[in-house]
Amino acid sequence: MAADLLIGGGIAVASALGLGAIGYRRLSGVMPFLFANARIQARGAKGISNSQAKAFSEKRSLAELASSLNETDYAGCFGEKQDVRAFHNALERTFVEKAMELREMSPVNFQKLLDAYLGFYEAKVLKAVYRSRFFSGEEDLGELVFSVGEINSALLQKLLETKTTADVNTVMASTSFAGVFSENFDGLGQFEVFLDGFVLDRFTSLLKGLKICDKKPILDLLNMKLDIINLLVLVKCIVRNVDKEERKKLLIKNNGALFPRLDSLTGASNLKELSEACSGLVYSDVLGRAFERFEKDGMLFHFEVELHRLFKKILSNAELYHFQGPFPLFSYLFGKEIEVRNLMAASSGIEGKFSAEEIGELLI
Repeated sequence: MAADLLIGGGIAVASALGLGAIGYRRLSGVMPFLFANARIQARGAKGISNSQAKAFSEKRSLAELASSLNETDYAGCFGEKQDVRAFHNALERTFVEKAMELREMSPVNFQKLLDAYLGFYEAKVLKAVYRSRFFSGEEDLGELVFSVGEINSALLQKLLETKTTADVNTVMASTSFAGVFSENFDGLGQFEVFLDGFVLDRFTSLLKGLKICDKKPILDLLNMKLDIINLLVLVKCIVRNVDKEERKKLLIKNNGALFPRLDSLTGASNLKELSEACSGLVYSDVLGRAFERFEKDGMLFHFEVELHRLFKKILSNAELYHFQGPFPLFSYLFGKEIEVRNLMAASSGIEGKFSAEEIGELLI
């Protein structure tokens, strides 16, 4: 009897240890992120709710819009002149600031991944400078670009002092982007695509090398963002009758759902064929819906809005399944980008004297 009890007790202890080991293995991947996730959730009050975003369409002046942002992360983004272009720039600066705050509260191994993601914002700065020099522009870029990542204030100043694309290539030769600027490009579009591809490859390689959970859903969302960019490029190419072979050169080579259908997508003769080429993919219905609306008013913005609304929906669903570990940190960044886009759309609509209904159609 005593022996049976001892054996039973031994089994219970072994089971408890086994369950404990399983529990530890499952939690060990997310424990370093718990503190960062808690702090991110606490900052939710400074974000923009869906009801607040919908109310943007009801603002009849930039002053009203600015006032509605007083209790959010975007308070003060409107300057005294309430210039929309400067406002958009301030919004992107705010996003980068929030990303850097997130970086400081994140586990060390995850900080490198956030740095790599900010590479897409470094790329925006580099595109602005390169584009200006490509067209021999003397535009004052001082208010349109800012320090981010490797582009510190000293490097940014050197870029602003350049006159030609060759000058830009020389300045960037000592940076991690040197490989991009040593290439020869036929046009501006190819440069921008190559730069985005370089940033994507760097991010993807780093993510795959990290020992963290939820790599796939993070990469899936990023690839979806790039799929949307590629689809919008194809929409413009079709409208402008760009040569089908040239279209391929303007697409970011990611590993999204579109990549296996590259030939049929780039070969589409019209927007309806583009929608049909996505049959069976998550993009099919929204492209079809956008095409129906485009046929009624000839406005291309329907494609952009419908695709971004799809992304927002997919992001919201993913947040329900991945609420621990590194995923909430990235969903926070993706959510901030949606907020910034809505604010840009609303402010542009107000400046353009759009009706409340027209502005509402631009929001996601």
